[in-house]
Amino acid sequence: MKTLKLTLRIVELVVMILAAIFLFLMLCTPLGNKLG
Repeated sequence: MKTLKLTLRIVELVVMILAAIFLFLMLCTPLGNKLG
């Protein structure tokens, strides 16, 4: 169970990082303009 909880915590962290990168790209690069 400890391993499962640790894995879920890591997954949450990765998802948050990916979401932050995605938002950064959308706001700060021409990619955001292309996608509207």
